[in-house]
Amino acid sequence: MARTDLSRKALRAFGDDKVVDKSLIWRYGHITKRIPLFISEFIVGKCVEKPLGRVEECFSKYRRLLPSPDEKDKILFKLSEEGEYTIIDEFRASVKFGKEGPLVRLRIPSLGIDDALVDESILERYSELLGVGVWGMGRLAYTPLLGSKRGGATPIMLVDLIPFQVTGVELRDFKEARGAFDLGEWIDLLVISLGLKPEFLGSIERKLLYLSRLLPLVEENLHLIELGPRGTGKSFIYKNLSHYVWLVSGGTISTATLFYNLRLRTPGQVALRDAVVFDEVAKLRFGSPEVASKLKDFMETGSFERGAWRGHSGCSLVFLGNTDSRELNWRVLRDLPRFMDAAMMDRVCGFIEGWRIPKLASSSLSLADGYGLYTFYLAEVLHLMRREAFTEVMDRVEVLDATIRDERSVKKLASSLVKLLFPHGEYDKGELELVVKAAVELRQRIRLLLHYLIPQEYARTELGVKLS
Repeated sequence: MARTDLSRKALRAFGDDKVVDKSLIWRYGHITKRIPLFISEFIVGKCVEKPLGRVEECFSKYRRLLPSPDEKDKILFKLSEEGEYTIIDEFRASVKFGKEGPLVRLRIPSLGIDDALVDESILERYSELLGVGVWGMGRLAYTPLLGSKRGGATPIMLVDLIPFQVTGVELRDFKEARGAFDLGEWIDLLVISLGLKPEFLGSIERKLLYLSRLLPLVEENLHLIELGPRGTGKSFIYKNLSHYVWLVSGGTISTATLFYNLRLRTPGQVALRDAVVFDEVAKLRFGSPEVASKLKDFMETGSFERGAWRGHSGCSLVFLGNTDSRELNWRVLRDLPRFMDAAMMDRVCGFIEGWRIPKLASSSLSLADGYGLYTFYLAEVLHLMRREAFTEVMDRVEVLDATIRDERSVKKLASSLVKLLFPHGEYDKGELELVVKAAVELRQRIRLLLHYLIPQEYARTELGVKLS
């Protein structure tokens, strides 16, 4: 199908409020480069709807509302002088208990504030503020008297919020729209939605490998490793697609950050997010040996505990790293962190060979044009699809010559691929075979790495599969 034909079909199936011309994103994206792509797309989509003469005026408005790091004190001064100020940021509220009872505190990252106030009516309208947070345009008010009455909070209150995230998404509509495309068209539409030209990736196998990066976002507790050369966009999707994802790049990470902060009595990122992504994983260090052991327990059971806190989460874990290897051999082990022992690796569902995904070329060769799904819409759909149970797929798949973890991983990978490619639940046996083959390959690479790591314990076996 020609690109223009696919664009027309996408517009007919989804409507212009759910798809956007991706070439506009790369043309105007530099204006909003300090924020994630899913928010940038929202702004670009709003501005290009304006009459031609007012497009730049629209971008200028949003640009003024995006604080840069060196503007923090200027903004705070203006806020204290004028009483109000509007900014674009990722706002998040939390509840703490003090002598006066529960206290709601608001985090405003660009201003370095984590104990501001929020109007109760906003919390009632946007409960997501108390979860992973909400990106949006917020009007702040300086409230010195109120701050002193609210347990010594910073005297700044969020009094109005225009969210930049889609709400009220109906999976029924998404599934119905999927029925308008054949498999090849749908795969191309997803690739375009993630920002690449389908022809840049080439074969369907390479496209599926690229789309495999989405599997932790559509399936609970699905853990992946991806190693590949620099410049293949390993972290780009996770950093820019969804506010349900938390990405940490290198450095030292603690149990408090990941699971639960005993001092602050606040849940960590694993409890809050759909996926936690460890980028530059070879450079990652844990603050204590406890982190690795708790990660292993969580990867096995989906639950964790710290002190008196008991938690359960569907969070998926993704480990990203660079490698110069161009094939899966024992040398790849050198590019994994020390904490990735056999016990942890066996709990990972699949391995993505990032070297099979081409490095990004010039924008004209690699970046998408034509219509694709808004990334903030796709992110919300993926989030909702995590609650869907495609048990029919798992029941039809029998994994041969496999351990329990092999079997569990292949079935989970197959289920997530069906969710992504056939959310409407309609597929034939040949299409299911394609999905299951991709799932087996992802898990087979983990089996091979385990063999390289401990050959006497993990034999070099080939996983088989039988479909009923």
